Amino acid sequence: MSLLRFGAPFSMIWLLSIASNFVSDEKWGPLLFYLMLIAVIAYASIAIKLTYTVRTFITLLIIYALGTADLIFFGVAEDWRLHYAALLMCTTIFLGRRAGFVALLICLVSFISIGWLISKGVLVITMSIMDSPIPDTEAIFMMSMVFFFVCSMIIMVLASVLEEFENAWERERLTAQQLSIQTKELESSLSREQLLANKLEHSLTQQEELNRLKSR
Repeated sequence: MSLLRFGAPFSMIWLLSIASNFVSDEKWGPLLFYLMLIAVIAYASIAIKLTYTVRTFITLLIIYALGTADLIFFGVAEDWRLHYAALLMCTTIFLGRRAGFVALLICLVSFISIGWLISKGVLVITMSIMDSPIPDTEAIFMMSMVFFFVCSMIIMVLASVLEEFENAWERERLTAQQLSIQTKELESSLSREQLLANKLEHSLTQQEELNRLKSR
C-alpha cells in the first residue's frame, strides 16, 4: 500500500529527531515501542507477498497503536483523538460503515479503560509537555460521549459520501456497458447491411452479365 511506503521514511525521520530526547530522559519503553512500530511499517511497505487486505489491516493496526500509545504515554490531553479519528475514517473508507462503527467501539473501550487506569493512578503520565489532567469518572464519561457523537457523525457522513460516489460510479459503469452493447449491436447491424449490399451488388452484376448475354 502506498500509504505505508509514504509513511515509512517520514516515521524514521521523526524517530531520529526525537530519539535523543527519549535517551536523555531514559524513556526506554516508548523508544522501544516506536522502534518496533517503525520496523513493522518498514517491513509492510517492502514485503511483496503481502496482500492488499493484509496491508490494510496492518495500516489500521498501526494507526490504532499510535492512538493508544499516545493515551498511555501522554495522557488524555494530547493527540489520541486525531489518531483514533484517522483510524475511524480509514476503516470506513477501506472496510465500510459497519467496520467504522466497530472501530469506534474499540476506540471507546480503549479510551475508557486507559482513562480509568490513569484516574486510579495505575498509569502515571510523565511524557506530556503540557499539564496532563487526571480525569475523574465524570470527565471520562463526558469525553467518551463527545468523542462518540462527533465520530459517529463523521462515519455516517463519510459513509454516505462514499455510497453516493459508489452509486454514481455504478451508474456510469452501467451506462458505459449499455453504450458498449449498443455500439456492438450497431456494428453488427452495419455489418449485416454491408453484407446485404454486397449480395445485392453481386446479384445486379450477374443480372447485367445475363442481360448482355441475352442481347447477343
